[in-house]
Amino acid sequence: AKAPIILTPHPGEMARLCKVSVAEIESDRVKYAKDFAGWQNVCVKGDAPWSARDFNGNVYVQCTANNTSGEIDSWLISQQIDLSLCENPALAFDVCLGYLKGDAALQVYYSEDYDGEDVEGATWVELTNNYAFHKPSGTYGTLSPAGIGTLTFAEGSAKKVYIAFRYTGLAPDSTTTFQIDKVQLGDV
Repeated sequence: AKAPIILTPHPGEMARLCKVSVAEIESDRVKYAKDFAGWQNVCVKGDAPWSARDFNGNVYVQCTANNTSGEIDSWLISQQIDLSLCENPALAFDVCLGYLKGDAALQVYYSEDYDGEDVEGATWVELTNNYAFHKPSGTYGTLSPAGIGTLTFAEGSAKKVYIAFRYTGLAPDSTTTFQIDKVQLGDV
């Protein structure tokens, strides 16, 4: 049985889920994206949290070490997601890089034992090598598919996971901006 989970729904689906009109969603897309998403924003080091942004009516999240100081380690973590109905669960998303500077990085993980509080105490399985983050030819690239990362589980696993995007940078030398959109998890 296929059980796709779309974490960033289009305005019509968001209106249905929030029980408001599409016009209401369109009137403040960033607010509804933040309210609905249920993602945790955890700054392990520094003061550069992930933020919801809107460009030409498209809402996405981004993180950057630009205009900050020191080391940045910021996590964006989903609420727990039940993948027990998925045969081959995978994670896909769009990514865009901007203002390339230094070796700021985006890592992608999932965890079955995150407790909702202790990021560093959880066991995180890295998926980053499944994705390609294309460098733009100018200041900014465009949001484009990053690839697909397959999640694997031990026999008997409940298949309940947290997804995490981790941004690391070091201002002022390593401040590349990463933007994420269209996160899909399930039988992608």
